[in-house]
Amino acid sequence: MELDKNKKLLIYKILEIIIFLAFFVWSAALLAESILPGLISAHLSFLRLAIFSLILIVMLSALGKILGLSFDLKIKKWHCAIAAIFGIIIISLSLIKFHWSEIIIITTTSLFIIYYFFKVLFIDN
Repeated sequence: MELDKNKKLLIYKILEIIIFLAFFVWSAALLAESILPGLISAHLSFLRLAIFSLILIVMLSALGKILGLSFDLKIKKWHCAIAAIFGIIIISLSLIKFHWSEIIIITTTSLFIIYYFFKVLFIDN
């Protein structure tokens, strides 16, 4: 049974929404896991969620290629700000039991890495 273009486009849009929801669940699970370790990982395998997300991305990519759809990757600064805030929360929660000198080294290294990625993504373009 061959699907017409409208049905393929509908499936493509539904896959887009499912991918967005999967990444939202992924980030919420990581945040919950960083606040209360073992709360999520006792019930849900992060590897299964990663494989599920990868399968969805491959399916969306293949369907987009069949439909001839393409998109420009536009990274907005507020997306990076949200990712940075999320990263700061997770890093700060993971550093609670470290010695203060280790916290300084880890934080400094993380800031250098963030600066490098910001420079590569926004300044060099």
